[in-house]
Amino acid sequence: KNVPGVRLGFRAGSTEVTFTRCSGANSKVGVWINGNRVQIANHNIALTMVSPSDIQAMEIYRGVAEIPGEFLEDSCAAIVIWTR
Repeated sequence: KNVPGVRLGFRAGSTEVTFTRCSGANSKVGVWINGNRVQIANHNIALTMVSPSDIQAMEIYRGVAEIPGEFLEDSCAAIVIWTR
């Protein structure tokens, strides 16, 4: 929650992650778990696939210029999760 340009929103039973540099109808946030791209269009749904207690490390890339080549496909931001 302390990453500049990343906002957390809370609704009944869910959390929504948004990126200020990555907004708009065609904007995609890529989610990667243990080096594999999660093929779900809505990144907030993809994030529910991992229990917080299983996360060992998380990398947040807020824009295209920050995303390393191995995670740069068609997204304007990326969340990379490594589990135990």
